Amino acid sequence: MKGFKSTIWILTAVTLMGPTGAFAQEGSGSEKKVETKKVVKKKKVVKKSANSSTENKNSKAKSQAGRKKAVPQKVDVKNLEKKYWAPKDGKFTVVQNRTYTKTKKLHLSILPSLMLNEEYGQGFGVVGALGYYFNDRWGLEAEYQFIDIEDNELQDEVVGLGGFANSSRTTGYYGLTGKFMPLYAKMSWLGSRIVYFDLSFGVSLGVMNYQPRRIAGLGTDGVTEDLGDEQTSFAYGFEVSQSFYLSKKLLIRVDYKQRFFNEEVFIGTGTGVSDTDSPSITKEEDRIQDTISLSLGLTYIF
Repeated sequence: MKGFKSTIWILTAVTLMGPTGAFAQEGSGSEKKVETKKVVKKKKVVKKSANSSTENKNSKAKSQAGRKKAVPQKVDVKNLEKKYWAPKDGKFTVVQNRTYTKTKKLHLSILPSLMLNEEYGQGFGVVGALGYYFNDRWGLEAEYQFIDIEDNELQDEVVGLGGFANSSRTTGYYGLTGKFMPLYAKMSWLGSRIVYFDLSFGVSLGVMNYQPRRIAGLGTDGVTEDLGDEQTSFAYGFEVSQSFYLSKKLLIRVDYKQRFFNEEVFIGTGTGVSDTDSPSITKEEDRIQDTISLSLGLTYIF
C-alpha cells in the first residue's frame, strides 16, 4: 500500500510539473513573439520618420525654388522713356490730362476796364482783344483799348494853390501782346463743382494816344485847357491775365495791365486870364508816363 501510494504521488507530481513547464515555455515564447513584433514596429516607425524628413526637405527645397522664381525682376524703362517722353520726339506729347485746351484756337475777349493811376482824372475804358494760341503755352493777341478820362477835384485844388497840372490825358491804346501760360489747374468750388483756370503773363508793344494837359493861372484866376490835338507815342508794358472756364467755349477773364510811354510835358504861364488873353504854353520836357488798368470781362473760344 505504501508503495502504491508513493507511486501515485510521483505520478501526480510529474503530471503537475508537465503542464507547468509547458505553460512556462508557452509564456516565454509569446513574450519573445511580442518583443519581436515591438521591434519590428519600432523599425517601421523609424523608417517612416526618415521618409517624412526627406519629404520635408524636398518640399522646403521646392518652396525655396518657388520663392526665388517669384522675386520681381527690375525692368529697364529707358526705352519707354525715350519712346514716349523724350522732348525731341515729335510723335508723342504729354497732354497732362487737360480737360480744356487752347491749342490752335482763336479767342475773342471783351473787357470793361478801370484806369487806376490817373492823377488828375477818373478813367474808364473797354478792351477788345482777338488772340490765337499756337499751343497751350504760347499765344499772340491783338488789342485795342478805348479810354475815357474825366477830370477830378484834385485838378481844381491844384489851380487853387497856384500850381500846374501838366500830366497827359490818355485816350486809347492799340498793340500786340505775346502771351505765355505756365499755369493750368483746377480747384473745388464750395465742394460742389470743379473749376478749371489758367494764368498767363504777357509782354506788349504798341502805340498810346494821349492829350498833353496843362493848368495855367494862379488862385481863382486859373483856367484849365486841354490841348485839342491828340498825340501818339510808342508804348511797351506787361500784363497778368487770369481766366476761369465756365465751359469749353466761355471763360471769365481778369487782367492787370501796365504800360509805359513817352509824353511831352507843357507848362502854361500867366497869372491873369481873361476872355481875350490866354496864357502862353511852353514845352518843358519829355518824360516817361505809365497807365495801369484793371479789367474784368468774358472770353469766347472759337
